[in-house]
Amino acid sequence: MRTAALLLLLLLLLTSLARGQERNVLLVLLDDVGVDRVACYGLAPDPPATPNLDRFAAEGLRFTNAWAQPYCGPSRAALLTGRYGFRTGIGTNVEHGRGARGLELEEWTIPEVLRAGSERIRTGACGKWHLASFEQGDHHPVDQGFERTRLTQGNLGDYFTFKKTIDGRSSVMVEGYATSDSVDDALQVIEEFGDAPWFLYLPLHASHVPFHAPPEDLRSRALEGDPEESAAAHHKAAVEAADRELGRLWSSLPEAVRGRTTLIVVGDNGTPRPAVEAPFVPDHAKGTLFEGSLHVPWIVAGAGVAEPGVVVALVSTVDLLPTVCGLMGVDPKDVLPEGRVLDGHDLGPLLRDPSGPGRPVLFAERFAPNHLPQKEQSWRAVRDGRFKLIRNEKRGRDKLFDLAGDPHEEQDLMAEEELSEEAQRAYGRLASALDEILGG
Repeated sequence: MRTAALLLLLLLLLTSLARGQERNVLLVLLDDVGVDRVACYGLAPDPPATPNLDRFAAEGLRFTNAWAQPYCGPSRAALLTGRYGFRTGIGTNVEHGRGARGLELEEWTIPEVLRAGSERIRTGACGKWHLASFEQGDHHPVDQGFERTRLTQGNLGDYFTFKKTIDGRSSVMVEGYATSDSVDDALQVIEEFGDAPWFLYLPLHASHVPFHAPPEDLRSRALEGDPEESAAAHHKAAVEAADRELGRLWSSLPEAVRGRTTLIVVGDNGTPRPAVEAPFVPDHAKGTLFEGSLHVPWIVAGAGVAEPGVVVALVSTVDLLPTVCGLMGVDPKDVLPEGRVLDGHDLGPLLRDPSGPGRPVLFAERFAPNHLPQKEQSWRAVRDGRFKLIRNEKRGRDKLFDLAGDPHEEQDLMAEEELSEEAQRAYGRLASALDEILGG
């Protein structure tokens, strides 16, 4: 009897220790916020005040070579599935006409993998979904694995009055600033989860259009005039508001919860053209395959980060699924159907050693329409640590850039009379890498 009691006590102790190692992940997605809009990147002369993001970066890791996809919907699909758009069928924003489809339910998302891998993990999403057509309905995020949701289906018409859906069932009209409301929802959902390990996805609306002025206590900038005529100032103010509310969210978590939570903040694509300022190029902004569209801020802080640092390795938002799952003790290979191709890489080694290697190349694409094999538009891009290839597949036109000396991609090397030997070798490598990705 005593032996049985001791064994039971040992089992309880081991269970307690195992649960003590359980980790939460808070994944924040900034909308239309490029590296030019986060002060710690130091790439713009007049960035918004982002003291909280800067602090997270100083205490954690700041990634300097991170790529997303060029639009909201494709970035969300790639992030949540760990798969490129040519696999998910999402290459442009989801339409809402007859027969339109967003992310298909056959795709596995981060919350689905987590919940299949561990019955203890809770999952939630607050903010903007933007992955479902009207036909797929308000229940789509729940169908894709999220247990608790407080979401709008798409972009807002007004940051202060909007409809959101709760747990895919009931809709309510909100009177209040959207960024603050999403953070309030996140805190409520986290509290509901209690002591269980949780994954919370927080895709903020900020700083997508409309460029409505945030409340004065959430920004440092005085705003005047029509937002469309002072888009940059209004966009920066929205980033400042997001930064302050993320600071409130993090500081509101109990210390013990923060101690076991990994915070990941990433952009879904670059700054939109009306808000872009020099030295960034408006024609290379959101929606293109230039760096102003694909190069996004990426900051990781909290649990799982061995020491502060700067990560120069190449990383992609498709890496988030295996990374989040790895942080929470779930191996996607143990869960996903046999033969399911996963394009993402687990970045756990970089969290432990920021100087480690990343991907050999990055890949992004833009195509339309979604899901249909016959494309009206199709662009693809691939880059290594220095050179970048952009291919317009409909026109059979390639562009090649040397990012080391031309970070804003103003000089197309393919337009020169003759490529240097180094550029020729780079073009061959990148063209082969592109073929390998698409054929994989």
